[in-house]
Amino acid sequence: MTHITKRLVIDAPLSAITPHFKAPETWSDWYVALSAPTRVDGDGDVGTYSEHTYQLAGHGYPIHHTVEESDVQDVSAHWKGRFEGSFVGWHRWTYTPVNGHVEVTVEHEYELPGKMLGRIADALFVERMVARNLEHSLENLKMLCEERVAAAV
Repeated sequence: MTHITKRLVIDAPLSAITPHFKAPETWSDWYVALSAPTRVDGDGDVGTYSEHTYQLAGHGYPIHHTVEESDVQDVSAHWKGRFEGSFVGWHRWTYTPVNGHVEVTVEHEYELPGKMLGRIADALFVERMVARNLEHSLENLKMLCEERVAAAV
């Protein structure tokens, strides 16, 4: 399994970020290479199931996603989901408010099946691509949340 960890600070309150990570219908607005869901069962809490396509190296790979943990409080939030389908893994997002902003940490772990590596051939290339997509996803989430807070002022 490949494990990637990324961090970013968002200058917005936790309440401005929560709607974006809780709703599978909005993930494709900010999560790079993820399609809008073709199916969603649930409201973003534990047990929510969604189906998407993840674009990687010019190919679309169907995945389905299940929310395993979702704990949102005033002082922090964390969320964990598992994905399966063309490849398998999990990701955990932790949101910690500190001095008026939120520190976001995401851990992403995945495994590529042999037939997928046969198409893309280089596991290091895939790891770099997934890491870059994750970095850009965090940046997109930051921009989306900060712009909405600025517009509300």
